[in-house]
Amino acid sequence: MLATLSDNFPWIILAFAIIHAGLFSWLAIAYQQKSKRLGAHLENLVRGFSSRSDTDRTRSVDDDINMFLADLQDVIRNPAKLHELEDLRTRLIYKDEARPYLKTASFERVYSLSRTLIEIYPLLGILGTVLAIGCGLAAQANASPESGAAIDAVVKNFGNSIWSTFMGLLFAVIYMILNAFWEPSFQRLMEHQANVREIITAAKCRLSEGAARTPVP
Repeated sequence: MLATLSDNFPWIILAFAIIHAGLFSWLAIAYQQKSKRLGAHLENLVRGFSSRSDTDRTRSVDDDINMFLADLQDVIRNPAKLHELEDLRTRLIYKDEARPYLKTASFERVYSLSRTLIEIYPLLGILGTVLAIGCGLAAQANASPESGAAIDAVVKNFGNSIWSTFMGLLFAVIYMILNAFWEPSFQRLMEHQANVREIITAAKCRLSEGAARTPVP
């Protein structure tokens, strides 16, 4: 059984890498969807306000989210915009039911798993090498020196160990580069969601306090 495992270990690492690629593909798609959904949600909240930033198709979704957050903070912090505060309060009541900025657990969990898996590839390579060496030594011990089977076993398992090490290091490098490319975008999305959560929570508290202080006619 160990010999079969050793022979197929490079393919096991390849299968592991394909599953890992599926996780990164899911993250890339989820990032695009969540960013657009969050940007559309914020745009609905600040649409029509006097401090509304001009839209620009050349801007990225991250830039749009930053602009919408700035518009939202401007409305909240400006005491001269009382009528817009009331309008914002109404929008938060009726348009903030979905709360896309709260749905982050699955994305963060998958991203944390994907980053951790990168560190496993060198360990898999070492494990495959140890298995190959162990199988080679066992085959050498069980084979008669005159038959030449011992040398064949050592050569075969040495090849398996080289391929396991190569596959482990190769995919570790590939996914380190892939993670370095996507990490800033994924981190920004999680920061945007955290910022929106804090800002909208503070906005609701302030607007509720303002509504409580407003005398009833």
